Amino acid sequence: MYQSLKRNDILLPSIEEYNMVLKSIAMRSLDGETTLTAMESKLTCLLTIYQDILSAALIHAHCRPNAETFLIVLGSLFKGSKDVLSILEQMPSHAHHYRSIKVLEFCQVGVRLYTSLQDDARIEVDHVLPNMFYCLNVFPSLLSKDLAHSLYNFKEHKLNRAEFYTGFLTLTKALGEPLAMGFDKRQSYDFISGVFETYKLQCERHQHLASAEYNVYSAMLQALIATNNFPVATKFLDDVILTYKNSIHTMKLAVTGAADISNLLSDYLLAFMDVGSVTHLDKSYDLLSTIKQVPYLPDVNVSVYNDMICRFINEYVKQEQVKTSLGKMNVVNRAQERIHNKIWNLYNYVSIRKDFNPLKFSNSMQASSLELLLSLSIDLGDLPNVSRLVKEILLRNTFITDWSVSRKLCNFLCNFFAGEQSNYFEVMWSIVEQQAEQYKGDPVQLNDFLSEHVSFLLANSPKSLSFILNLSMVVEALETCNIQTCNLHGLRSLMSFLQEEAKHNTLTNIDKAKVMNYQARMINEFEDTENHYLDLHSDALDFKRSLHAAFIESYSTNHRGPFLTAQVLRAAESLNLPARSVEVKEVGTVHYRKDLTSLFNANYDAGVERFLQNFKEGYSFTEETWRAILKRNFLTDVLESGKVLAIPQFLKRLICSSEKNLCIELLASMIKLNNDKVNIETFKILADHGYDDILKTNTILNSFVKFANKTKNHYFLMLVSKNVAKLASLNESKSWIAGFFERLNEAGMSAEIVSVVSRNFEFFNEGLEVGLPRDRAFLREVLIAYSKNGSEKDMSQIFEYHFSKPEKKEILLSSADLLSCLPKYYTALGCDDKSTKNLQEFADRSMGEATDLPTFLSTLRITRDFSKQVHVRTKGELMEILGMFEAGFRQNGDLINLKLVEEFRNVNE
Repeated sequence: MYQSLKRNDILLPSIEEYNMVLKSIAMRSLDGETTLTAMESKLTCLLTIYQDILSAALIHAHCRPNAETFLIVLGSLFKGSKDVLSILEQMPSHAHHYRSIKVLEFCQVGVRLYTSLQDDARIEVDHVLPNMFYCLNVFPSLLSKDLAHSLYNFKEHKLNRAEFYTGFLTLTKALGEPLAMGFDKRQSYDFISGVFETYKLQCERHQHLASAEYNVYSAMLQALIATNNFPVATKFLDDVILTYKNSIHTMKLAVTGAADISNLLSDYLLAFMDVGSVTHLDKSYDLLSTIKQVPYLPDVNVSVYNDMICRFINEYVKQEQVKTSLGKMNVVNRAQERIHNKIWNLYNYVSIRKDFNPLKFSNSMQASSLELLLSLSIDLGDLPNVSRLVKEILLRNTFITDWSVSRKLCNFLCNFFAGEQSNYFEVMWSIVEQQAEQYKGDPVQLNDFLSEHVSFLLANSPKSLSFILNLSMVVEALETCNIQTCNLHGLRSLMSFLQEEAKHNTLTNIDKAKVMNYQARMINEFEDTENHYLDLHSDALDFKRSLHAAFIESYSTNHRGPFLTAQVLRAAESLNLPARSVEVKEVGTVHYRKDLTSLFNANYDAGVERFLQNFKEGYSFTEETWRAILKRNFLTDVLESGKVLAIPQFLKRLICSSEKNLCIELLASMIKLNNDKVNIETFKILADHGYDDILKTNTILNSFVKFANKTKNHYFLMLVSKNVAKLASLNESKSWIAGFFERLNEAGMSAEIVSVVSRNFEFFNEGLEVGLPRDRAFLREVLIAYSKNGSEKDMSQIFEYHFSKPEKKEILLSSADLLSCLPKYYTALGCDDKSTKNLQEFADRSMGEATDLPTFLSTLRITRDFSKQVHVRTKGELMEILGMFEAGFRQNGDLINLKLVEEFRNVNE
């Protein structure tokens, strides 16, 4: 309503109506979100309306701002500025500068307005002061001499808000500056004690203020130290600690008071370091060491360690700058060594604390010790510690928010190890992708980050193309890019690289689709109606032209490919390319392969955690990542339990996202881990879900056979035996079947063999080459199964089927495997134990050993009942067998065995 009136140059009748508009802006949900953009929009709108009020007041006196107007504007300005500053404290340092300038402008307006009204008795500023103190503590340069004198008068001001007293006490240092009040040490103490006494009196009247006593203690300690009242501050801290010690026997007080004491000690040390001298820094280090040795004192906050490490690193760098002569250099080197030892002593202690989170310090208000330490270690060429810190960054998912440090690290990994270990490129890529995660949902920052680091993504490596095509940050940057607000340098560099690679390399259909989809996305952004009248820079125009040319060429050759996305079809339409009536098929998340090898190398458990997260998001994985995940622990802890990831899900993702040969290799390696449940489910899925082309391979079947020979799981053996006929039709090699039948015979499951062979007798026996070792091994297991199952009739059928011809009999006699079956056969026929035993002894030895021939020949005796003889049923058959032995021994010159055969022939003739 107000905007409508304003467009028509209609003024509101009085200040009361303007105040209504101001209050509506302050209270409405629009622009009420806790985001920087929303808060800045709200404050800008308020100031615009206030400026309208001032303009209207020049025309109509009844539009002059009153006390309510000033309170609404002042309260909104300082509260909004405080809220924005609170968000800025959590933002990375590179994004802080512009935002802080904007907030400073709002605070300046508020301070000027307050200063102009400070003598106006109508203005009740109680609800304004706490937020104004907060802003002044962040921007102490705004505290003029006039404002300082005005605020000094509030030292005995009574207010029932604790943040008034904490903010006022913290402001003491700024008040004491020469350009403000110019306090000396004594005056500062009087002011601090005066405010503190007022607070204590207020606590008696308003009991809720007592809950903030430690916050007030902390503010007072910082104020005393900042104004050089060290003895008073230390004495006060000692008194508080003594009270805590005396009360520590009360468990409840000890528990609730420990955190307060920790915060108090922390603020004391931070204030002591803030004095700025090396002496105070060293004393803080010594005091910290003393605190850690006092058993009843809690440890200080990690912020103390972080700040101390950062200060020592800065001191180390300063020392580097004073190395002028050899004599002085030696002194400085010794000093630096002491500092370096202190740095790592502190870091080694704090880095293992659960509450140590470097991201907390990666903002505008406090540097990150990890980032500074990483930068220093790189500068010093301290390879072990660089590797250690990189590992911590990967494991803790720590964001490096100072881009100068992340660029330094990437450059170090790219160049220092170039040609030595290619895996350092992979580590660098992992770092870049991990760092980009924090900018998801913020296209401006994401594209800024990409532009700053794109040169490292394009590092000279054989894997660069594959990596970029599977990088989720590239997809995110493209999909969210707005050419009006985003830096296009990173995307332009990447697209130029991809388009050149597409020209000179053969890409897979999926990779071609990715490149074309990327081109289409940017073309559609340029062609968006909202951007038609945008005045593009020459670089952006060149980028647009190159996209058009490359896309037209790609579309003309790939328009019938398996992936034509909605983006591609839209871009083709905008460029007036021929329409294709095809089904839209998107490039899905599963077509993007994550490389987690660096994380797995750093810590297997962390790698598994990230793998499960990315798996849930729908991604696939590189060959190296699949190999890394397939460990016995993963099968036992994750797949076997099935709580986080079901075996069928895992297998289907692996199969559908891997090239066939690789898939077979990975499955075989998984089967070799001999997990009963996983292997049973794997076999079921391969057998029942249309994966015959994988299941029928020798690699997979032999892997299952090896597992069968190790497992005691009866269900698995039954499961495979029921599918033997189907598997044999897929893979007719008898090698794997013989191995599996051997396991069934050992497990007492010969009946399963008899059943399947009997039902498929022709299939298993036709074409069997008994002259081949693998086929003889298969036949041996079948014969053993029949003998164990008492199927002598079927055994006779098999012997007759395969060994009725003379040349086949020779094979039979030369095969120890087949001969070993004969004793079982004759036992089934009712032969005497002695004959069977002799034949078994022969079968278990080599045919060429002279000591075995008499044993064998003793079994070839003729009795009146030929049906009960060993080996032969007629005299003619006996003579035939002897003739074969005789010919063989004569050919080999084996005179001893030849003589034995001749003697045996003479006796039996």
